[in-house]
Amino acid sequence: MKPLDYYKVPPFIDRAALTKEVIDIKLSVEGKFQLVAVEQSIDKNTILPDEIIKNITFDDFEEAYEYIRKQGFSARFDDSVGELVFGPVIEKRYDSSDEKLSSEELQARFESEPVFQNRGNSLGGIMQYTKRVEGAYQCFDTTEPDYWLTSIEDDYRDFIECHLAEYDKNPDDFMTAYEFLNNHPTFWTRLIKDRSKYNRKDYISWHTHEGISTLYASPIPKEITSKEYDWCMEGGAHVERDDHEIPAYTTCYHDWKLDSWGASYEEACINFAKNVRKHLPLDGSPRESTKEDKEFFNRLLNK
Repeated sequence: MKPLDYYKVPPFIDRAALTKEVIDIKLSVEGKFQLVAVEQSIDKNTILPDEIIKNITFDDFEEAYEYIRKQGFSARFDDSVGELVFGPVIEKRYDSSDEKLSSEELQARFESEPVFQNRGNSLGGIMQYTKRVEGAYQCFDTTEPDYWLTSIEDDYRDFIECHLAEYDKNPDDFMTAYEFLNNHPTFWTRLIKDRSKYNRKDYISWHTHEGISTLYASPIPKEITSKEYDWCMEGGAHVERDDHEIPAYTTCYHDWKLDSWGASYEEACINFAKNVRKHLPLDGSPRESTKEDKEFFNRLLNK
């Protein structure tokens, strides 16, 4: 499958908005923890990190880490700092084998491994050091500036190579239709995290696996339908412009061309997916207006 301009990210994604602002925690020659800005990750409108971190060192790693987070930045540190702070790291991957462990077996594993490193994320953008403190777990993330961007690239590739490919092979299967809709970029919506209290740009992240939650499905009352039992489903692409006080990409349209019906929820979902595949671009771009759209809205206005 390839083309679709060989993936990367859908065209509506603002790549610059997905860059995380990161401060490094490094070990100074005096053995203290020193803060250094990762310059390429800092937005030009942000208060210069040097004004916040200049000449600041910490004797304690956790104090340095918390200071960075309180200033509204993400922290990054390498394995040498991690091992110095937490001791020898036991590398652990979370894969399908972990799912086969009972809760007691997982607990026993954690009890015997009070410090471990999670490198299970295939994106390679975030690692997590975890330590057990009085029976609870405390996590310290080390994050790359392009973590969210890499995550979006990964989700887009998965949609094309997995969910779309499976759907096109079997469009009449409920689960493939469900996953096709749930991961389709046309239903991706933004989460905007306000960081004005830090005088920083807002953090933008995307809901990329929640397409079904943007759709409306309902049984149709018997007095409306001639059938004993019927379902309808409706929804539409994300709204690509700011609308009054509603920011772009935080809600979705109702697109009449996608409306579907079925004798069950599953059948309505399958039929809705077929309409999406027929009418909507795969990369989440808005669909072109058609003659039928104009006729439909004229009928509504002239009622």
